Amino acid sequence: MANAERDACPRCGAPIAPSWVFCQTCGVSLEQIDQHPPRPPEGRNSRVGVTLAIVIAGLLAVGGGVVTARSILSNEVEQEPFAPSASETTVEISTEDEVPTTSSERRVVTTPPATTTTSTVQVTPTTVFGDLDIRVPMDQPACDGSYITLIGASVEPDNYRTEISRILNSFPGSNYLRTDVTCLSLRQELEGNPIYAVFFGPFSTFREACGARSLGPQGSYVKRLDNVSDATELLACR
Repeated sequence: MANAERDACPRCGAPIAPSWVFCQTCGVSLEQIDQHPPRPPEGRNSRVGVTLAIVIAGLLAVGGGVVTARSILSNEVEQEPFAPSASETTVEISTEDEVPTTSSERRVVTTPPATTTTSTVQVTPTTVFGDLDIRVPMDQPACDGSYITLIGASVEPDNYRTEISRILNSFPGSNYLRTDVTCLSLRQELEGNPIYAVFFGPFSTFREACGARSLGPQGSYVKRLDNVSDATELLACR
């Protein structure tokens, strides 16, 4: 038998036995195949090649195309860059929100002009009339009914500064005044000369003034500061 030389069906490729007349897989007559061997089936690539040739020829006959054989085989088509037509409108979208402002929302801040204020400052003299220009400035206590303790005085103009300075240095905490620019309850002058007196005080009570006599020399005395008391009257401390 012819198929004794084969071990596979020439049509489907299935295994066959040497004694078979027909392929048990596809049913083909093995004897007829030996007499008329079948034409090999046309593959898919051959059909594609014929189709490509026809398509390419047609495109070239029309006037040349932009589609190539390579693009057909790879299923790719080269396209021209996209450009919007005249009927299409390009819209630009901004990612920033713009908030409209109206004239009513605007604020106008005006700053008033700076003003200059001129103030008058009254300067009180550091010294009073009759000051001897010594270490301790001259005092001028108020005539308000308070009390002072007199501990010494000077009535010679040539000795004012020397004598008053000596008394002040001898009794720390004491002050001095000129009687004719203080109160009328003090003797105003002696033989036409002003009197400078050194004192402790003023004190608010007569008792305090009497107690300060112990701080001064022998013969210290107390006077009331006002403008009604007799200047020659001496107040006796008990």
